[in-house]
Amino acid sequence: MNENIQQEKNIASAPKESGEFITKEEYDFRMREIAKCKRDIEYFADNYYKLINLDTGLTQMKMYGVQRGLLKHFTENNRAIVCSARQMGKCVRGNAKIKIRDKVTGEISKIEIGELYKQLA
Repeated sequence: MNENIQQEKNIASAPKESGEFITKEEYDFRMREIAKCKRDIEYFADNYYKLINLDTGLTQMKMYGVQRGLLKHFTENNRAIVCSARQMGKCVRGNAKIKIRDKVTGEISKIEIGELYKQLA
């Protein structure tokens, strides 16, 4: 039996005690969404990943480029390991401005992170 037909039969035969009754249009929409999410993990993430923000509550997650790349890598490869500290600059460009403080004088200044790396090398 075709997998899609079997899925439709399973959903269509859900018990009425669930309390949710949907129209044929809503059912069709949900089936299309499930199919899109199954085909494209980025579509799923862009539309259905949520985060709880202490200030604003439940919010839609906005992925960074590195996160998209990792997500794609995870879906294309059966085994993957990522060993990375939280604040290692994965999402920072070389021209991003950061604040630094001179330990001796206490002077605070802004510098591009790329320039800081050059000074430290």
